Amino acid sequence: MKNFMFSGLLLAAVSVSAEVPPSIHVDGKNLTDTHGNKVVLHGVMDTPSPYFNNYRWGNAANDATKKDCIEYFDKLFTAITDSTQGAYCNVFRLHLDPCWTNDPNLPVTGEETGEANISQFSEKRLRTYLSTLYWKIIEKALDHGLYVVVRPPGVCPGGIKVDGYYQDYLLKVWDIVSSNTNIKKHSGQVSIELANEPVNIYDADSLESARAPYDFFQPIVDKIRANGFDGIIWVPGTGWQSNYTCYKSNPIEGYNIGYAVHAYVGWYNNSDENANGETFIQEFGKAVPVVNTNPVIITEVDWSPEKEGEGHYDEHGNWVPANWGTWATGSTSKWGNAYKAVLDHYGNVSMTLSGTACYIDIDKYLADGTVAPAFEGNPEACGKATFDWYADYAKVDFARPDFTNVSTNQTTDGKKFINPVLASDFPDPDVARLGDTYYMVSTTMHLFPGATILKSYDLVNWEYCAQPLEQLSTADKYSLIGGKDSYAQGMWAAALTAHEGKLYLLINGNDAGGYMLSTDDPEGAWQMQKLERSYYDPGLLFEGDKVYVACGIGNIDICELDKNLKFKKSTTVLRDKPGLEGSHLYKIGDYYYIYATYGGWPSGQAIFRSKDITGPYEEKMLIEKTINGQPNTVHQGALVETPTGEWWTMLMEDKGAIGRLPSLHPVAWADGWPTVAKDGVPQLAYTKPDVGTTYQEKILPTNDNFRQYSLGMQWQWNHNPDDGKWSLFERPGFLRLYTASVTDDLMQARNTLTQRIFAFHNTKSPYGLDTSRPSIGTVALNLKHMQEGDMAGLTIQQDPYAYIAVHVKDGKKQLIWGQDTLRTVDGFEPAAVTETSVSIDTVVYLRAQFDCGTGKARFFYSTDNKEYVQLGSETTFRFNLSVFVGARFGIFNYATQALGGYVDVDWFTTEEQFEENTYFDPDFEGYSEDMLTMQSLSVRPEMEVMIGQSEVLELMATFKDGHTENVAAKAKYEVSDPEVLSLSSGMVVGKKDGRVAVKATYTDPMGNTLTASFTASSTFFPWADEYINKTLFGEGTYLEQTHAFFPGVNGQMGWVYENGADMSGYKYLVFKLDKVQKVNAAINIYPQNSIWGNCYSKPIGDATMVVIPLQEIEYTSGDAIGEPVNTANIMIVALYAGNGGVIDVSDAYLTNNDDYSPEGVSVGSIHIRPTETDGPVYNLQGMRVDRMTKGVYIQNGKKILVK
Repeated sequence: MKNFMFSGLLLAAVSVSAEVPPSIHVDGKNLTDTHGNKVVLHGVMDTPSPYFNNYRWGNAANDATKKDCIEYFDKLFTAITDSTQGAYCNVFRLHLDPCWTNDPNLPVTGEETGEANISQFSEKRLRTYLSTLYWKIIEKALDHGLYVVVRPPGVCPGGIKVDGYYQDYLLKVWDIVSSNTNIKKHSGQVSIELANEPVNIYDADSLESARAPYDFFQPIVDKIRANGFDGIIWVPGTGWQSNYTCYKSNPIEGYNIGYAVHAYVGWYNNSDENANGETFIQEFGKAVPVVNTNPVIITEVDWSPEKEGEGHYDEHGNWVPANWGTWATGSTSKWGNAYKAVLDHYGNVSMTLSGTACYIDIDKYLADGTVAPAFEGNPEACGKATFDWYADYAKVDFARPDFTNVSTNQTTDGKKFINPVLASDFPDPDVARLGDTYYMVSTTMHLFPGATILKSYDLVNWEYCAQPLEQLSTADKYSLIGGKDSYAQGMWAAALTAHEGKLYLLINGNDAGGYMLSTDDPEGAWQMQKLERSYYDPGLLFEGDKVYVACGIGNIDICELDKNLKFKKSTTVLRDKPGLEGSHLYKIGDYYYIYATYGGWPSGQAIFRSKDITGPYEEKMLIEKTINGQPNTVHQGALVETPTGEWWTMLMEDKGAIGRLPSLHPVAWADGWPTVAKDGVPQLAYTKPDVGTTYQEKILPTNDNFRQYSLGMQWQWNHNPDDGKWSLFERPGFLRLYTASVTDDLMQARNTLTQRIFAFHNTKSPYGLDTSRPSIGTVALNLKHMQEGDMAGLTIQQDPYAYIAVHVKDGKKQLIWGQDTLRTVDGFEPAAVTETSVSIDTVVYLRAQFDCGTGKARFFYSTDNKEYVQLGSETTFRFNLSVFVGARFGIFNYATQALGGYVDVDWFTTEEQFEENTYFDPDFEGYSEDMLTMQSLSVRPEMEVMIGQSEVLELMATFKDGHTENVAAKAKYEVSDPEVLSLSSGMVVGKKDGRVAVKATYTDPMGNTLTASFTASSTFFPWADEYINKTLFGEGTYLEQTHAFFPGVNGQMGWVYENGADMSGYKYLVFKLDKVQKVNAAINIYPQNSIWGNCYSKPIGDATMVVIPLQEIEYTSGDAIGEPVNTANIMIVALYAGNGGVIDVSDAYLTNNDDYSPEGVSVGSIHIRPTETDGPVYNLQGMRVDRMTKGVYIQNGKKILVK
């Protein structure tokens, strides 16, 4: 036996510094690492300003002090990460201080003062010091394991506006920063905070608007993404970063979006005098509702207790007593603990103290190297408190190391991609675009679940989407029964087409017939229809009511199907074209195109066009079979257009034993003909497609620790599995594989679980792949319950195939290596080696190493997961048509004598070194089927939401184990009128006046689907108690059932529109009263979020209906008396009472009807069911109903609500 120590064989994919922290990103409302572990950050902020750092490294910001400044920050980073002395920071917020970006030679202009004045800002200096100072500081931080949040130079002026000078300034700043190669390269560690402390954000007309923050920051986000930065972007709110209600209805769009908040003593209705954790949690949730949907980072917070000395007024005019040196005065035992309650309650709130000096005693550290809490360790100050908190936080919610053996197609500058776009076997690709998403299907032959579908937003970064083909046939050969098999059969090349909001997948089951799968939710359920016949290598085209399929080999037919997919007729349009196959069919402009390949080896790509679907067709060769004297293997695939009008083609490239790999190439059109790649010559690298923005890199998963309740989509069974012989529930955290076959032939063993082998890219190799870097697969097996004769191990499957296994013989476990063939392979000799000297107890680690360049593989074993020893010789693989898929790793367990034994698979990895606890939280609570099986789904029958606002929907699923869960964010919805309201991420957003029927559908993890229906109203005047502000002035009361308002003497109460209400599209505001009021009442309308300012007031008098002509009203009080009211941004509609008593309101609404009636189909609220004498009743889909439950119906042209 050859002893070969498996260590030091591989190089790391990327190596910047061993201390650079792992990548993190936004996943729902949390930050997570690449493995899905939740991450919460905790650290400090600082700025490279000599002044704010007490001139510790110098007294100027220039080239002469750069080196000292960088060294100073390096020392700070050493201190705040010195866990041996109790410091546990993992994030640093860096201010790109304007002392470096301002040009002192420029004049100071404008009204703003201090850092809010940007008149001296210099783009040149920002570019210079970004590279020579700021990046150097960031690099030092990364080397200390710190994440970095970058803040722009300066602070916002008091008011900023859409299309204003400050928005232009931020666009310039972030354009420069996000274009920096180093910043983009470290986008998993470096994040961007868009602005510091906006106070007010106005729209382009200088008016307050709920949409203004979106319109201000979204273009900046879009610019950053367009430059290729795909990391986290932190968005500020208004009110010095304390108010985020505007984002409830106008959230910033895109991926990796979080919100940056500030929190100081006195904010969120909490100070030392009234500190209360519950109140703080509630007030924070109201002011920062995005905490329920996105991660939040509090980028400024500090406190220290009061001490003797002179206090001061802050910039808000608030008195701040003297303290130990922080912005705010407060104590840990009061305000600090209430603040911490917010962090602990929400669980997704990170933080940075307002300065390093708020965390540690900087001068003490610089003097003697001692890391001590700031403010002499006073326990009532933030330094000592966060020392203790951070030490606790460091034990949980932290990022684990990234995997290094990943196959990436990105160039270092992020602007280009490398072919093959996926370095693994995804053959016969077809691509369709549905909305802004591209979907790609590939051939999966005898592997199930099959028809693997990937999705992408840019054609470069792909992720698994679906495996809709559960099985193709129940015949014995598809299940490896009776010595039969379907290798190289099953699902061959398919067609994928988008049509009228749905995806259609036409499958050619080579020996199992034709099938059409369709869906309007590619990640959800697919419908499968058996067709009358199969279509060889089909191309699918919908045109009106007609359906066409191009298919065949050598001779290409156009088949016409009816709208029900029934075959009608076939016309041969291309004849005597040897090897021509892989057809895809398009209608582009005036022409029909057949895009097809001359298959075999070598291969070429051709296109045929005609203005008539049945021909005659002209031909153009796009990629020749031989290029520059070398055989070509790039061929067969799809054409696709981007939203920006670019055209691309996804083809496949034959790469030997690893398989047929997809590659992406540009397409140029001229005179109705395309040109592919560079004048027909495929290239290794191209500039990424222009899809309007950039997207973050995606890596297809290969590692698995089997902690999920379903198998990852990288896995496929070799033939139909026996689902009773495997489980992820019997031992959570393990895949249990029972023996499912009694056989002496591995290729006849059922329930072999396989996945593709990925190679690695190398642009310096003409092959496009790194032929010097092998691909690794390692499995950890628990063997305790194996039986006599059982064989369990790891294989590489192709033809030939090879494996390493544990075989139980005479009661002892022994290692065995073998290689053999499925069919006859010329020149190949089967072989086997048994190792009996190694003591195998309960756990063994088996490894396969595959070289994509040579097709050679070796196998190894270990008993300790540290030292790996080779067993057997080297096997040379090839791409053999007897299997017709690329080489794959496979985990197997089969019996040679009797069924009953099993193994537990702990993990599978493609890393060279892998310990589960290194990458995943060791505290894992497993799933049970009862935990994942839904028994009921319920929702309140009615809900109300204010227009311009959003509310959390409670869609409650009750599971078999008894627990309940709000699954609103995971459900899908059908809304009878999407213009009235929308649902997203579990939030209901009111858009315009109306009432709709909503159907919610949720599918549990086990695949069980239930629905629940409810009625939702979107209105300017919701009647629920929660919407009525009773303390606009005075202390009012409100009775929800009767709509009775009791404002009190001179009191005001009513509706507050946090994000502003646009009523400018309506003529009239109508209030109806049940009876004449006797309290000297009036209706007041305010354009600001306070009753102290401009107001329009309409006395009610003795009327029971008050009509306010919105297009004509003028302010009756305030500074703008006589001026038109801005009804596009109403903030408050209030009821005023001069005397004590009640105002009984029956209705309030907006309308354009001159008879003042409500608009649209009226909604009648009834408590008894109507009878047939009232007329027939219909549901909202127009179908007549005989029995009614709670909900909305139509009767006599009117909507009726049955309660």
